[in-house]
Amino acid sequence: MGKTFAPGDKVIYGSNGVCTMVEITQKDFGGQSRDYYVLRPSSFGTSVFYVPVDSPLTSRIRPVKNAAQLDRLIAACRVTEEEWIPDDRARQTQIKSVMENGDTPELLHCFKLLMMRQRSLAQCGKKLRAVDERLLHEIETILTDELLLATALAREDAAAYLLGEAEIRL
Repeated sequence: MGKTFAPGDKVIYGSNGVCTMVEITQKDFGGQSRDYYVLRPSSFGTSVFYVPVDSPLTSRIRPVKNAAQLDRLIAACRVTEEEWIPDDRARQTQIKSVMENGDTPELLHCFKLLMMRQRSLAQCGKKLRAVDERLLHEIETILTDELLLATALAREDAAAYLLGEAEIRL
């Protein structure tokens, strides 16, 4: 738990995506006074998360990657059809776990795999299962929000860039 953040920092908080570190404050929840990171997610309106500074939950908070870091991750991420997990429950459990951890390379891998599957099914006139579609949308939102903070890319171009199908100048 060696990471420290300051008010105003943009961070990724697990599946909640991009948040602003509002402050570090002391609160008393349940009779125990502790220091908390106060996070305001960029996509949830007025929601606020209180994350104990001394909690394992801080492992889900990480700095936003810069454009060069994202570019390297996108270029290095490769997926194949063989990686698809056919068991719905096992696949969804795996993807939800990746989302909770908020690790960009793993999120990117899931995004590319879901997009590959979506395109493969579309060629047969089929669609992703509704839950896979929802997970794809949530992952795309997390990755896009991080990408837009790091680059001057337009939101409508983000998916193609994340898939390695478009380039931007860093």
